[in-house]
Amino acid sequence: MEVNGVSKNILWVDYAKFFGIFLMVFGHLIISGSHLYSFIYSFHMPLFFFLAGYLYRQKSKKENYLKIFWALLIPYLMYQFLYLPLRLFDLVILNGEPFRTTLVGCLNGILQAATVSNAPYILVCGPCWFIMVMIQLRLIANVIKITNKNLILLLISSFMVSKFLVVSKILLPCCLNCTFVALPYFILGILAKQNRVNFEKIHSKYFFVVYVFLLGFLMNLLLQHNGLVKISRPLEPMYNSDPSLLIMYIIAMIGIFMVILLSILFKKQNTYVDKISKNTLFIIFGQDFLLFFLELIKIPQKINAINILFVRYFLISLVAILVLGICFFCILFFERNFPLILGKYRYNKAK
Repeated sequence: MEVNGVSKNILWVDYAKFFGIFLMVFGHLIISGSHLYSFIYSFHMPLFFFLAGYLYRQKSKKENYLKIFWALLIPYLMYQFLYLPLRLFDLVILNGEPFRTTLVGCLNGILQAATVSNAPYILVCGPCWFIMVMIQLRLIANVIKITNKNLILLLISSFMVSKFLVVSKILLPCCLNCTFVALPYFILGILAKQNRVNFEKIHSKYFFVVYVFLLGFLMNLLLQHNGLVKISRPLEPMYNSDPSLLIMYIIAMIGIFMVILLSILFKKQNTYVDKISKNTLFIIFGQDFLLFFLELIKIPQKINAINILFVRYFLISLVAILVLGICFFCILFFERNFPLILGKYRYNKAK
């Protein structure tokens, strides 16, 4: 992911990624279908694609291809195959599925970057779809000339293709459906940086609460009307069988803007935030790896069974903080001993 390779640190971007990562873990722990679940999922993944676009720098084609290979494709394969034993244990040992058929299905799922288990593909490491989409976004960005005109034409084209795929219920291989849906966020991020949009200038700490309240109110109205469309499963809309993709993008951009407003409030660099925000790829894998064991002992299920909402969400927040804490110490270890697993191929080369 380009955010790991940017040379100049942008503080509000670090905090925005950190909040997005926390929401990702939090969202994986709460009950699917709840209003809070819909709210989080409406913008937390679009946020990552927008920020990736904002930090994207078009270098030489060779350097970009090397970046894609070492910092994205290699981690994608490592995370999938590290997670594979857990998936086989779950399906074969715990659920009695035949080993050979399951293994072949898992390998097919890895090659196709499956986002759901649908014969002949079996989903292995679920969040790895994000890495495959990032690979494809960077491949697209690497073959076009970065101008406002080209970016706007590409944005309109990707929107039209996404709309066609959703309406026609056409499922493309290798997460291409997800890539077309994610592309507008990536392009909007590039356009914001290309045109030097200064988010800090439009921010006022005195009106922050008013901004967030008004934006959150508008976002909820639109979400209730439109339903939820997850980037990872654009052909499976929730709560509305015929949602508007345009409204979906508006909802997501409102959420992204809210996170940016919050992030700009923080003026001091924090080591914990810095490590978490600059190792997004690893945490996408690491949190899912840890959640597998938590699911095994039914921790999320027990917490979600608590009827008192404040207690439930407080405990979920603690679990999310714990998961990120473990990931933080893993990052420190891998930085010293095996940086390639973090997508830090340049660091590894220097060693």
